[in-house]
Amino acid sequence: MARTAKKNQRGLIETLDKNLIDPNRIVSVVRLGQLFILLDKKGRAISYTELNADKQGKTGADADDCTSKIIESSKTNPFLSFGNGNYVRCSAIEAIENSSGPEYKGLIIRGEGDAILAFLAISTAEKRDLAVSKLHAALESYESGKFIQPDLAGIF
Repeated sequence: MARTAKKNQRGLIETLDKNLIDPNRIVSVVRLGQLFILLDKKGRAISYTELNADKQGKTGADADDCTSKIIESSKTNPFLSFGNGNYVRCSAIEAIENSSGPEYKGLIIRGEGDAILAFLAISTAEKRDLAVSKLHAALESYESGKFIQPDLAGIF
């Protein structure tokens, strides 16, 4: 009688769309309205779920639980929290771009190959400058080995 070996699934996280993903592959967690999206380092969606209890059976609480599991599994390579349910892994951030276009004003967080990992809508130039300085301080603390989450409350 042949016996099939079960794959070792330790260390993998089950996403809301029922995929098993290595948490190190996830560099951005995006909460946009009723959407929950996980991105890789090139800005590609590796998990996409509509948070609608009627359609998908998933709620914001499910997304919060999944996000907590991702954050907890990433202590050595932490995520930068933007305070609005969006997170980006510190090591994946290559640039913070100030966008002051006519339609969208805010900060674009870029990763490998100019991939957009997050967007922070901030209407005024002064608040964008303040946010950039806090984000740079947090990234410097990460690089020195003493990561301190920035306090972005009141900026958005």
